[in-house]
Amino acid sequence: MTFSLPAAASVAQNPTQEEMRAWVMEYMARVTETEYGNLNYQAEVTARLSRSTFFVSDVENFQNRISRPSMRSGLLARTRISPIRT
Repeated sequence: MTFSLPAAASVAQNPTQEEMRAWVMEYMARVTETEYGNLNYQAEVTARLSRSTFFVSDVENFQNRISRPSMRSGLLARTRISPIRT
């Protein structure tokens, strides 16, 4: 599979470590410098948001729970999840 990349606004050949650090600090969000001079990137967690996580149970214990059998069967059918039998 062959494809062409779009033309770049600018290209840096063999940038120094200082240039790369400056670009990271300028253009990347959630990057901080540690007390030892290292760069730390804080990732944004998106996959485990409470509004998209459901726990299916026979007993209502917590938030985001589906305890009614009619709601469970509908959710399982829509998401194609097999119920776990214990």
